[in-house]
Amino acid sequence: MNPAYFQFILIDLLAVLTLVLTMRWLNRTWLHNKTARSGGINIDSAASMLALAIALSGVTAGEFSLTLWSEWVLVTSYGIFAILFLRLGAIFLDKWVLPTLKLNDELEGGNTSAAYLMGAHLIGTAIILRAAMEWVAADVNLNFQDMALSFLALFCGFVISQILLAFEARIRLSMGQERIVSAITNGDQGQTLRACAQHIGAALAITGGAHFAASLEFELTLSALAWLLSSVLFLLAYMGLTSLSARIIIAAGDEQADARPLIESAIYLGWGLILPALAS
Repeated sequence: MNPAYFQFILIDLLAVLTLVLTMRWLNRTWLHNKTARSGGINIDSAASMLALAIALSGVTAGEFSLTLWSEWVLVTSYGIFAILFLRLGAIFLDKWVLPTLKLNDELEGGNTSAAYLMGAHLIGTAIILRAAMEWVAADVNLNFQDMALSFLALFCGFVISQILLAFEARIRLSMGQERIVSAITNGDQGQTLRACAQHIGAALAITGGAHFAASLEFELTLSALAWLLSSVLFLLAYMGLTSLSARIIIAAGDEQADARPLIESAIYLGWGLILPALAS
């Protein structure tokens, strides 16, 4: 095997480790600058690092760049944008999607249910960013035009992710807002698991639209439009199929209250994995 292969692997590993440590440092010193950190904050920090690793798997996949330096710059650049987008996604969820929950205040107060929900949004955003990176990072050269175009495409992927994840969350809230808010604020682990699985499953389903965007390569406007429209269809199919499956699989009047959130979570994640697989 070519020794250069291991050099590129080492460069990728060092870049990813540096970025994950940067995310950890930001969480400790900037976002949650407290001596005594609550369990909710620790969960949020862990979810942030996991989300970043998921996003970076999109740029480290596939072929290497032409040189070690260009590989380092490419992975690091996408990683910096991923960190920025993940934190913007957290702010978007807290301030505009679920303002009644005051997720950041709940995190500071040690509410682990709120932390898991925030973590699910970070992971969901990362899953969609990963799909965007797999699309835009292919055949990118280190020149201004290519890099600017690829980062613009990545930004489009981020915007699409937040619009559709917000749409999914608002639809779910409209079907039972008081129940969901009460479950999060009171630390209902079963309902929290269900809400997290719904969100991550929706993100997985949305990535099915990336296959249509990738087929158009760097026709940015058409690619973004194709991704948005196809992702809406995938999201609607996901919501319809999960609701139908839950009605069929879980019998009416089922008294196993503890098992219901687990079964529903399996349904959400299952359809989230199946739909993009069908698209590929």
